[in-house]
Order: sequence, then structure tokens, then C-alpha cells
Amino acid sequence: MDSIEYALKHQQIRDAGFNDKEISFLDLMSKSEDEICTYLPAYFFRCNFRETLNSNQRQVLSDKMVAHHFLNATGIATPKLIGVWHPIFGLTADGRPMKTVAQLVSELSTLIQTSDQIDLIFKPRAGGGGRDVVGATFIKAEDGNIAVFVENKPQPVDTFLASLPEDPFSIHGVASQGWVIQVRVKQHPDLASFNSSSLNTVRIGTYITRPQNGDVDDLDVILDYACLRVGRAGSRTDNGTTGGLLVDIDLETGQLNRGRYTLEYSGDFAEEHPDSKQRFTGHKVPYWEEAIALCLRVAKTLPSVRSVGWDVAISENGPLIIEGNSEWAVLTPQAHGQGYFTPERRAKLDASGDPTPPTTLPQKRALPGQSKLSWALYQLRNK
Repeated sequence: MDSIEYALKHQQIRDAGFNDKEISFLDLMSKSEDEICTYLPAYFFRCNFRETLNSNQRQVLSDKMVAHHFLNATGIATPKLIGVWHPIFGLTADGRPMKTVAQLVSELSTLIQTSDQIDLIFKPRAGGGGRDVVGATFIKAEDGNIAVFVENKPQPVDTFLASLPEDPFSIHGVASQGWVIQVRVKQHPDLASFNSSSLNTVRIGTYITRPQNGDVDDLDVILDYACLRVGRAGSRTDNGTTGGLLVDIDLETGQLNRGRYTLEYSGDFAEEHPDSKQRFTGHKVPYWEEAIALCLRVAKTLPSVRSVGWDVAISENGPLIIEGNSEWAVLTPQAHGQGYFTPERRAKLDASGDPTPPTTLPQKRALPGQSKLSWALYQLRNK
């Protein structure tokens, strides 16, 4: 492919809605037109797909405190919630004030009465992508006071709270209004064997069909995609945006295939975890069937939020829902060489009247700065 042909194809793919990151990560320049059109660009997802499939009911999932109470009310297993820490909006899981250091310490003292320590996770209330997530171990010191261990160093609770980012990340671009505090899930040893510092979650996508004939008997909740996310040594999070790997999962069996880094961390494929050297292939996700059943069940609690990526923790006793994402990352189900719009998936979306991108690329057009003569000669050569 000569330089002009390459530039024209790149421009053509850009015109189809793909950005440079997607073009590189998905290796679209090496693919045929038919293959390229099976991939879902983030632009199409944001402008067409998300708005059509997911109603405003999706806002329930964007607030971690609200989502936790909603899921618990519908009988969905979730991590234990302590509450929200904030000097104005702070409150415990059952609604009591938790706006001062003394109130938080009092709450933790009650929890630590039956154990020597407790591992907690602090997340921005409206955060996402694993950004600004902080983990800490709280213990009862010999003098009876509560102390915090962060990276194996003790510090007073007020010092720890003062160290939290003043303006934590928010998916809404506004203040997160506090830190959701949860008890850290003790994950299944099979998943901890890859990396024990992070909670390695399974992202499971669900899709609710919408029969056009109006027959509710044809409505269905289906398993859409899945992958395991594994963090790096020392990291509290498993997100690809923080250096973690996306590991492909066979939907039928729950068996792991190879992993892959996000483009920011090379985009390379990996057969084993870079730190533990534990191979991915040959492992099955524990409680796989139960995890699928849980996600299909939780999807029914929000029937007008029809496309959700659920983050599932696998504990020693079974799966729990960490959170649901109506704005799931489009690269996650496409990271391992197959576009989102398989013939089967496109058929289901078409049958539900949902938007799908064209099956052909936009027409080629002259490059910026290309002379009329050069463009005319190109068109003549390629008639």
C-alpha cells in the first residue's frame, strides 16, 4: 500500500467514526472493509447506541451510593457498605451522619470490635475507570485508638483523610460529593493467584432485546460479552487504564484465553501475568455459571437500561456485583481480534430496532491539501 493509499484509507476509517487510538489498538489499517465495519467506534456508541438503548434510568448506576442501596433492595449481593465520607454530605450506610473524623472513627471502632483489623476501599462517589481509588487497612492500636496502615506505614485517621485527593475524578465532570467506603472483598484464591494486591473483577455485559412485534414473550436478557481484568503487582485496581490486563473469556466455558494491555501500556498481548508469571490459559473463572446467572438477574432490575457492563467480584463464597456501567468501554469486548458487531449480534440488534453502523465505509475523499489534479489522477487509476 503506497503512502497516498494508506492516508486515504486512514481518513476513510476516521470518517467512519474511529479515532486514532481505536485505529491503532484494533489494528484497523490491516483489516478489510468488511472486517472494519464489524467494530464499534466509541463515537457511534456515545451518539447513537448508548442513548437509544439506555434511558435516563441509567443514572441510578452512576452514583455508587445510590446503586448500592438499589441493588441491595432487589436482593443482589454486593460488598459491605460502610457509608460515604464527606464533611457535608457524609452518612453511614443506614443514614446516620458521618461528616466528622470522630463519627467515622466511631463507626470503624464498632466494626473492628470483632477483629484486629479491617481492609477498606475508598472510591469517589461518582468515579469510574479505577481512578483515585484508595485502599487502606484500619487497625485498633494498643492505646485503643484507630490507626490506618497505608503501604505498610501507620498514620492517624485524620492524616489519612486529609491525604485523599481534594477533587476526586468524576465521570460527570463535577464534584464527586464524597468517598464511598466499602469493605474490601476477599477474592477467590484462583484469581488472587494472578495478582493479590488488586481485586481482579470480571466484566460481564448484558443486553436486553426489544421485540418489534410487541410480544413480551419474545423479550430476552442475554449474555453479551465478558473479560477478566487483572491488576499489576502493588496496584489496588484492575483497570486497563491503570496498567491492568484484559483477559479474554470463553463465554461457553468460562475458560481464560490470552490477556492484553491497553494501548497506553503497549497494547501487547500476554500469555501470562507479567509479575506473578501465572499463565492465563488453562484457568476457569470460579463460580462462572453463578456469575452469569447473577448478571442476567441484575439486568432485569433496570429494564430500560438495556446494555450494561457489570463488574463482578468472585469471592470465596460466590459472585458479587461491584457496580454496573451503562457507559462501558467499547474496546473491552473488542480487544482480542473480533469486532462487536458479529453477524449474530447485528441480527439481534436489527431485530430489536436498535442502531447499528453501516456495513460499508464512507466514500473516499481527497486528502486535506491534495491538489485537484492529484485526486483526479488517483480516481482515474482506481476506476
